[in-house]
Amino acid sequence: VYSLNKITQSNNFLKLSDNLKDLFGLSISDITTDTFKFSDVIKNHIKHIIDIIAKRIEINDKTGELFEFNSYFPVKERIWTDKFNAEFLLTIYVIYFNKLKNSQSDKYPNSWNLTIKQRTIDAILDKFDKSTWLINEEFNIQCKQFSDLLDYPYNIDNESQIDLFKSINNEKKKLNDTLSALQKCDIKTITSKLSELMVKEKIHGWVETLNEVTETETPEFSYIEENKRIENDLTTRKIKDNILCAVQAYITTYAKRISLNDNTALTKLSELGNTHNIRNFNLDDLLMLDNHNQDYMDVKKDFERKINYINTPGITIPLLFNEDSFKFNAQIISIEHCKLTDDECDRQLEKLLEYNGYYDVNGALYSRGEAIDVIKKNYTKQKVQYKLIVSFNKEDVLYIDFKY
Repeated sequence: VYSLNKITQSNNFLKLSDNLKDLFGLSISDITTDTFKFSDVIKNHIKHIIDIIAKRIEINDKTGELFEFNSYFPVKERIWTDKFNAEFLLTIYVIYFNKLKNSQSDKYPNSWNLTIKQRTIDAILDKFDKSTWLINEEFNIQCKQFSDLLDYPYNIDNESQIDLFKSINNEKKKLNDTLSALQKCDIKTITSKLSELMVKEKIHGWVETLNEVTETETPEFSYIEENKRIENDLTTRKIKDNILCAVQAYITTYAKRISLNDNTALTKLSELGNTHNIRNFNLDDLLMLDNHNQDYMDVKKDFERKINYINTPGITIPLLFNEDSFKFNAQIISIEHCKLTDDECDRQLEKLLEYNGYYDVNGALYSRGEAIDVIKKNYTKQKVQYKLIVSFNKEDVLYIDFKY
């Protein structure tokens, strides 16, 4: 038998260059002087070819990174990526499906690690229509064109396509079962990360410690997330976002509020420039006045000279405040992981894509009952309680309520 090793080392085979059709029609001889076409060798040893492609995926072999299909495929050029390695495996597999279906060739070798298996199965499932469980039209065309090059009939029927989808979907389910571990969030680590994040994102007013405390509150919030995503960094960001919402809510409730309309805004804002030195808004964004009006331009120039602009991420209401007086901090009290109730599972299910009664959970399709079980196992409600500490008087922060 002609050496399969020589076949797979061929640059033309790996690059699928513009003489691909000539390559597959090439006549070759073995040591017995019998003559074969290259495509016949592939056909007669397809199980080994599949195993070789699987090995390429395992070792991340990208030999022949750029190649051309010319008139044989819908596209001119492609880059040989990890994803295309998986597509190529599926292409060969479905073209020779009738020869492979009764073999023991493994589509997913045990030697593959979880990352490789996850990436490959995701790329393969992407070639199926989840509504019909059939190979999608674009990939069908690609397989048909490739089978023409190989001089081998492409005739995988619908029932076989559905069976193939089911088997791949089951592999995806098994993978999902291995990815459900819940990490324990550490309050000490999150507290440190929270301060780092506030400083990194330049959250104005945040200080690590407060000696003078005006008021404290103990907000509590919860959110539902996949177990694999619940870790210190995500929890830190969730807490940061909620703290800023709580600060804004505190301001709207307790800070001094003044209402301005277009007729009174210019005079009043000019006066406020004498008592406050920071703003988080631009006049042009909030006033419906003629920007070319000289009075407006004079007041605007004086206002912007007296009161510096500073961005306040997470706090969106228009504010004037004294820079040195606006301070806040938060101390995390508890982080609790809770199982979802039946109602919460139902609401989570409603967020998922649904295909004829089957639900897409992490890329695999499940019946409703299965999907609920997966949600219960793979999702958690995280409850967080913290102490919000603020240090500014009512007069230090002005909430500007613009009336139009």
